[in-house]
Amino acid sequence: MKSFKSNIKSTLESMGIYIRFRSNMPIGFDWMTDLKNHTDIMAFRTIFDIGANVGQTSLPLLRVFEQADIHSFEPTRHAYEILAHRAQQHERLHSHNIAFGDQRGSLTIPVVDASLTNTLRPDHEQRTQDAHMENVSVNTVDDFCNEQSIERIDVLKCDTEGYDVPILHGAKRMLKSSLISSLIIETSFDEKNKLQSNFFEVHELLTSYGYVCAGVYSQPYLMRRSSHGSFCDSLFIVPDLLRYQP
Repeated sequence: MKSFKSNIKSTLESMGIYIRFRSNMPIGFDWMTDLKNHTDIMAFRTIFDIGANVGQTSLPLLRVFEQADIHSFEPTRHAYEILAHRAQQHERLHSHNIAFGDQRGSLTIPVVDASLTNTLRPDHEQRTQDAHMENVSVNTVDDFCNEQSIERIDVLKCDTEGYDVPILHGAKRMLKSSLISSLIIETSFDEKNKLQSNFFEVHELLTSYGYVCAGVYSQPYLMRRSSHGSFCDSLFIVPDLLRYQP
């Protein structure tokens, strides 16, 4: 005879609802859970959320990595104001009104306040009636870490609508020394997709520094057709931090 718990589970699954504890979630479903449960990163102390927008990823990072400081970076004014307000409510969430690139400076970009597709990428400018121009400050990951005395980044999440490769070039020192333990990058296998970074270009760059691709996430986006093309979140990690499976 089925237990009450089993009956509830069966009923929910018949409705297409599956419930799992994070501790026994299958590998490949959620990158935060996989990093926490299936790698040899001993402690998560410093996490970068680059392209944070209003904190959609930063807030889950706070919940999953209970001891980590989350540094969230958003260069556009309207989104940053919302992000900064949220950061005031969480001691471990630090908001920064800057962009990252391969060199320091500033850029003027078209911005749509409600858009998730604002980008520094010059070949994908948002020129619509709703767009206005903003000047944004640009730093490099290497220089920022030097200035803030950050010696290691445990997780670097990068979602900048196709501008990720210049950001990685600006983290050359940290990558070369394996001082970034893991990276999650929004990528696309579709060469026509200009809103996400090309997976093969990112893969070639990071493997040249000794990283390996440990998984792809948000896979439903690979199986749809849209005006933006297909994309996923690709996880790269220092190979010594992958947990050995005998």
